Amino acid sequence: MKGRHKKVLVVVPGCVVDCLEAIEELGEENREYFIEACGEAYRYFAPFNADKELAEIVVDFYRKPTK
Repeated sequence: MKGRHKKVLVVVPGCVVDCLEAIEELGEENREYFIEACGEAYRYFAPFNADKELAEIVVDFYRKPTK
């Protein structure tokens, strides 16, 4: 299948609180592999880690007591 797909969009909303290593692999390392395999466009839709409002939502969610 080498070279069959020329464009890819990677969306990983589950990585909002993931480790930086996984984010780096998806955003940079895998881009290199794809381009080396004759890919033309690798777009990575990064998680919203830098979004303060989303971070507050995540913190509030985890602070709520469970029933």
